[in-house]
Amino acid sequence: MTIVMTAVSLLAGRWAGTAAPRWSIFGGCMVFGAGLMLTAFMISPRPDYLQLAAALMITGAGIGSTVVPITWSARAGYPWPGGC
Repeated sequence: MTIVMTAVSLLAGRWAGTAAPRWSIFGGCMVFGAGLMLTAFMISPRPDYLQLAAALMITGAGIGSTVVPITWSARAGYPWPGGC
């Protein structure tokens, strides 16, 4: 999970600088949620560790692609629609 999160964070950092961060945040949250749902379905007293690892890697990809654009937009003072 950590390796996937780090790799996706590097890519998300490059993408956040060129595209609107809201799309990478939205996509990352969707992937993060899907990974958490898969992880919840895989948890059992005797889980299949390969499937659980795949679900956690999806979760890590979602975290990596969400946190970097959020941090970038907060530091850059990105203007959100509706104002805050």
